[in-house]
Amino acid sequence: MRQIAALSVLLLAVPFAAAQSTLGSMDFHFIDVPEVRGFAPAAPALVALESAAPLMEGVKQGFLLPNADRQRNLLSYPKNAAENKAFVDLWSGILSKAGFTPGKNDYRTDLGMSFLEYSGKDGAVVRGFMAEPRLFKPKDPVDLKASMALVSAAVEDAGLPIMASFTSEMEHFLPTYHLYYVTKPGIRPEDTVQVRLLKAEGADASILANAGVRVVQQVDGFFTVFIGPDLGMVTRSSDDRAVVEKRIEEFKAFIVAQGGRFITAVVRELPPGSYRKYEFDLYFFR
Repeated sequence: MRQIAALSVLLLAVPFAAAQSTLGSMDFHFIDVPEVRGFAPAAPALVALESAAPLMEGVKQGFLLPNADRQRNLLSYPKNAAENKAFVDLWSGILSKAGFTPGKNDYRTDLGMSFLEYSGKDGAVVRGFMAEPRLFKPKDPVDLKASMALVSAAVEDAGLPIMASFTSEMEHFLPTYHLYYVTKPGIRPEDTVQVRLLKAEGADASILANAGVRVVQQVDGFFTVFIGPDLGMVTRSSDDRAVVEKRIEEFKAFIVAQGGRFITAVVRELPPGSYRKYEFDLYFFR
């Protein structure tokens, strides 16, 4: 049984060409398979980094690993003024070397939050990727580094310069890695080309690739690392073929009503004795 996984998705203008096939085979069938135009990748020369991206290994202080919000802020959670200074000092230097101009720091002690503003040329923004630890063998530094090298190379190849990278060994968290890179914002946050993680059982890499995203890594049939706008996949089931077709049409209408774009539906007839007769995956952008 596939696990139903609903992920955030994005707005992307895509042309569609309808293609209809029948249900009732153990093979995959596609309903309304689109001829999808790939997303516009970021320009390779987005930002000319002044030096090689710094790598910090074994970071144990979470406040040194900020979130890059949808505005132009790095958001950290220092516990005191000393931690805040360490955060601001480190990231002011990283931002400057990456061609950004660090701005004011707003340390909200009442909330335990610290905002470091920045500005960049041509609207460039910072985005971060924290790897899901299940992308590699637990507590295996060699496998962690292999995944990090794979994803880092794909990010750079997609024209998203990496400005800093870290491995972390924080209490209560499995060791993982963090990449900070440069991209350009989309019309909406979901449009922005980023390295993302799709958590969905059975996601078909060929469908994602045809939709214009770059599939980097798939692990355990559930985790997919990809580069592109945000997308989602959900799985539904039914015992009635007519209900399947109706739900697909309803879902397509729902996505359009939300300002999104439907990619494709994949329908399977399940073996006798299964919990349902039909199962279908729905792929979409929003």
